[in-house]
Amino acid sequence: MTELKNQKLINSIKQGLKQFNVDLTGLNILIGASVTQLALIPLTACFANARNIYVLSQSTEESNRLNHYINKINFSSNVKFIEKLQPHVLSQIDVLIKGNKIKYLDEQIISSLKESCVIAVFPEFVDFNYINGISLEDCSKYKIPVIALNEQDDNLMTDKYFANIITKRCYEAGLDIYKSKILLVGKGKTLDSSLNLLKSAGAFVYVANTDKTDCQQYILKHLADADAVVIAQVPICTDYVIGKQGLITLEHILQINPEVKIVHFAGRIDTALLNKEKIKVVPGNINVNHVNVNINELGIKAVSDIVAALMKSVESMSKAKNKTTNLKDCIVSYKVMNYEEIEFARK
Repeated sequence: MTELKNQKLINSIKQGLKQFNVDLTGLNILIGASVTQLALIPLTACFANARNIYVLSQSTEESNRLNHYINKINFSSNVKFIEKLQPHVLSQIDVLIKGNKIKYLDEQIISSLKESCVIAVFPEFVDFNYINGISLEDCSKYKIPVIALNEQDDNLMTDKYFANIITKRCYEAGLDIYKSKILLVGKGKTLDSSLNLLKSAGAFVYVANTDKTDCQQYILKHLADADAVVIAQVPICTDYVIGKQGLITLEHILQINPEVKIVHFAGRIDTALLNKEKIKVVPGNINVNHVNVNINELGIKAVSDIVAALMKSVESMSKAKNKTTNLKDCIVSYKVMNYEEIEFARK
């Protein structure tokens, strides 16, 4: 079974690298992120021909398991495990992948990086706009670009994966989707993909696009009929969907449909108000500041594609910074989060 699982992971990695045509030849990679499949990100860098791969790991057990896995595929020669971000290592790094293993990148760390280094944000919560734990000011000061994937890129197909998660959460909320009446509130591709999937499951869906001026009027018109309100606003806005000043207020719910269930995926809602009135919200513990799904919920294929796409973006930016290629050569779109201070960056 383990061998079969390993082969499935390897096949997913290779498919992702082929899809995005990734080549990290000659680049030194520092990996500060992990997923459930520990070897996924290091192996992606290995198969993409990275020169040296430094894996930040403070757990001996984790390092041993990952090292055992990599040894079986004969890539151990260029994979190195480190416990701390030390200057002599940082000075060699071409690509730093910021994730959950690195709590904060401050000036001391940033100033130690190689001048041509690129920092890529690995989205633990699948929100490519949520940048946390990086001093963007210091990155700009030292001319180091911080890049994140564009969640709207057609090649990523994140909206399709998002729609599956949303459907799953409807079932978790106790909804029998077939013939249920769902008020779907959101925008963009995630809204469209969720609509299609819910309708194919037999639901009757009212669609409220938060980008439209008559959105609130539409919501209040159909709130009474809804078995559930699904919040799927990607990317997230600063305005509340449910809250005191939101499109839906607590008073609206209590007066119109106090039995309605709230299924949250992405978008600002006032959970304290809802919990106080014992209005059911699924999932129970949410963070409204980012897309409310851990990347591991998407499955191996989706995560492999995201990792490969991220690797392609850093390849493109690294070559652009070294003036060896044009940014247009990248087949996946991405954003430079501190672009205002970086002369070579493109929005």
